[in-house]
Parts: sequence; C-alpha cells; structure tokens
Amino acid sequence: MFPSAFGLWIVIFLIGMVNHKDTAYPTFPQFICSCDLNHDGFHDMISIRNVYTKGTMMILNRVARLFPAFLLLSIYITGHPFSCDASEIRKGICVADFLAPLTETEKANVIHEWETQKPVCVDGKIEAQENDENGSRTYVISHIVNTCRHYGVVLAPPVVPDKKYPLLIINHGGTGGVSIPKVDLDDMIVLAPSFRGESLNAGELGTFQSEGNGAHYEVDAVDSLAFLDTVLQLIPDADSNCIIATGGSRGGSTTYRMAERSSQIKGIIVYFGVTDFFTDYYRNHVSAVLQDESKPDFLTRFLMNDMILPLKNEKKTLAEARHSLAMWSSLHYAERLPEYVMIHHGAEDKVVPLAHSERMIDRLKALGFTSPSFQYYIYEGKGHTRFPEAKERDKRFIEMIIKRYGS
Repeated sequence: MFPSAFGLWIVIFLIGMVNHKDTAYPTFPQFICSCDLNHDGFHDMISIRNVYTKGTMMILNRVARLFPAFLLLSIYITGHPFSCDASEIRKGICVADFLAPLTETEKANVIHEWETQKPVCVDGKIEAQENDENGSRTYVISHIVNTCRHYGVVLAPPVVPDKKYPLLIINHGGTGGVSIPKVDLDDMIVLAPSFRGESLNAGELGTFQSEGNGAHYEVDAVDSLAFLDTVLQLIPDADSNCIIATGGSRGGSTTYRMAERSSQIKGIIVYFGVTDFFTDYYRNHVSAVLQDESKPDFLTRFLMNDMILPLKNEKKTLAEARHSLAMWSSLHYAERLPEYVMIHHGAEDKVVPLAHSERMIDRLKALGFTSPSFQYYIYEGKGHTRFPEAKERDKRFIEMIIKRYGS
C-alpha cells in the first residue's frame, strides 16, 4: 500500500547501518530485536562525511528507531511487509494486496466473528398459515435479523403425534427473491428463506418483503441460520438433530457458509457454489479488467461493485474489503464442513467456473473426506443449470443422512 514510504524508511534505516572505525553498528536482525542505534557512531559518521548536521542525524536516528513499528504495522494492515510497486497499481488499486493469499490471522478473524455472532431467533412469528385437505401445512414465518424483518416459507407434512421431521433448507440462487418451492419430499419439513431486501411470493398467502439491503457474500448465511432457528422455535415437530442444506450458485455459496458456521447442519448438497477468490486467476483477471484489457466475468462484476470500487473511493479499507472476500471464500474453512457433502457442477459453467468446485473437491479429499458420505459429480457439456440426473442422486443422499441422524 505504501511503496514510496516504505522505501524512504529503508533508506533511513540503512543510514543507521553505516560502519566507521571501531564503532559496531547493529545488523538487521539485531536492529529489529533491540532497536538500539549507537549515537556516538552517528556523530563519528557526521564528522567524517561532513554531509549532515548533528541535528539532522539525531532526527534520522530517532526516526529510524520507528522502523520496526512501521514494519509490523505494514504486516498487520496488508498481511505481508512488502506491498505494491508502481507497476502493480491499477487505477489506484493494488491488486496484489487486495487478492494476496489469505493469512491465518484473517481466517481466524472470520472464524471468531462466526463463533461470537450466532444468528438466533428474534421476535419470530407465524405471519400466515394454510393446511390442505391432507393436513400438509404451509407457513409464512418472519423474524428480526440485524434490525430487519425477514421472511421465509415453510412446507410441512401433516402433524403426527410424537413424530419429528428432518429439515431441508433450500437456499435460492439469483437475486429475484423466492417463492414456494416445488419439492418431491413427503416426509420432510422444507424451509425456503428469502434473503435481505428480497420479496417472498407465498401464493394465496400473499407477498412479503424482507427488509434491508442485500450483500450476499456476508449476510445470506446469517439470514438463513436465523430463519432456521426461528423455525425450530415455532414448529414443534421440526427435528433439530437432522438438518440438511442445499442450494445452487448464490444459494450454493450460502449453503457452504451455513455449514461452516453451524454444526447443526449435518449434510449439504451444493450446485456450482463459489469457493475461493484468492487465486491467480482472479489476481490476473481483476488486474486486466482495471487496465481495460478485459471485460469482467460474472463474479468479477460483484467484486468490482461491492469491494473494489468502495475500496478505490475510500468507502472501505483494504482490511474491510479483504474480510468481505474472506467471508465468501468457503474453501479456506472446509475443515468445518459436515461429514456429508455432495457437489454438482457443469464443466462448461461460465457464471461460476468449474475451478471453484474442483478446488473444493481437492481440498476435501486432502482433509480425508471419502465416499459415500462425500460425493461429487461433474457434468460434461453442461453449464450453469440444474441437471436432471442429479435429482435421484440428491434423493438417495438425503435418505442416507436421514438414516444416520433422523429420529
């Protein structure tokens, strides 16, 4: 971030390392540890070179003492001590800093936020309900999340005394809101949350508008987890021990983050979810976009609008922008995923490139995830769409999880 300033400090520091006569000046490691410059050595150098005044050298001496503090501050802010040079600046943005590899400190900060900010039910209530002739139930449920009233729809089988039903959370893709899902699952409670700032079309029960502004890389999982907790509070026959989450695209990314944030999620099925932005592809692509050498792909447009432009306009700091990016890069928290993971992705996907799932698959293999609880399917010739052959695979996978965790 500060290439010229850092260079100036280097120059000042090197002045303090000039040796003369019998005066021993500290080596670089010694200097970092002790920060003890010899005043007499500076005075000798002044008398020999006759370049600087004693007062100037005393000032440089004091300034040089701050070098370690500057170095540590640089590491704290950027995650690494040496930052962009002029050739790496693109329209005022240091791409190398913005997309530098995620540090352990940054990862720990995300996990700390997850552990200390648990989304829970606040002022949950049933807004509308209807039962069909068979007793199957449809609910519109609302709650407060981050001061915003948030809505979702719930489909439930008929009430059976002493019976609890497993839960399936469907996280939708896109930005057009949500409607009542069509599912072929008779023995589950199905949850379909809207996301912040979106509408819920509940058919004859009405249309409901969730409050707030959407920022899906940060708050979608919060909305879904808080909605889940509300359903568990309001629907007595919901089985809190058997919860499965699924979703595609935006919803797939949300599904990863839900499972990484909450151990209540026992299994996930993800369609073409985003997993990682800290890669060479995005470093090169964002750099090319900022130089007008390339048009942004679908995901890079989100980076531009939600992170890079606010960073350039000083509405976000580098640390804030990278924190948002880290929240969206589920690959780096894969060890927190449940045992049961299924991934679907089209080989020709132009919206969320296949590399996102390939990296997650490789990471889970390295962590020891194995079949049958870990399954993945790559669909040759297919893009960003649902795959007919996946429906039966999903159903068998869900049955496997229910057999393991269901009441």
